[in-house]
Amino acid sequence: MEHVLTPEEKRFILVVERGDTASAAQMIAEYRAQGQSANFDIDCVDPLGRSALSIAIINENPEMMELLLEHMIRVGLKDYCVRASVL
Repeated sequence: MEHVLTPEEKRFILVVERGDTASAAQMIAEYRAQGQSANFDIDCVDPLGRSALSIAIINENPEMMELLLEHMIRVGLKDYCVRASVL
């Protein structure tokens, strides 16, 4: 069964897609402060199967990529494949 994004996850994906690094950083900080009780998965994927990191790579946004990697977002094989196809 496919995971349905929470409102927070939808907002996070949208913020990343728009390239709003400040808002993404704020959301990540709030997520980290809430810990396990957060209704938010930083490694969520959109309905197209794209993670936040994949979106940042596709949009060629190095600031967002750096932010996501600094906060230890999971890097999957799919992210590497997206990066390779952009090059």
